[in-house]
Amino acid sequence: MANKQEFMNELNSILATAKSLNIHAVEIISSDLHNRTILTYPNPTQNKAMPNCCNAMQEVAQQYTHDIRNITPSGQSTTLNIKYYL
Repeated sequence: MANKQEFMNELNSILATAKSLNIHAVEIISSDLHNRTILTYPNPTQNKAMPNCCNAMQEVAQQYTHDIRNITPSGQSTTLNIKYYL
């Protein structure tokens, strides 16, 4: 299973690339980050990694001005959507 750090690494890479291209904001949906990361770190138990993905997204959000566009009560669903302002 991809751990939280692996999701944070992938997300930070996405944000750094966007910033280098002078993109001022990036909107990330947890299902997209999850799918992208598990392709990088394939593992048969990958379906249980969504809580790690969402926790990583929320932790990285603390380093940026951000808007939470969608969140469920658990905060750990495939629909978590955060816009990061670079």
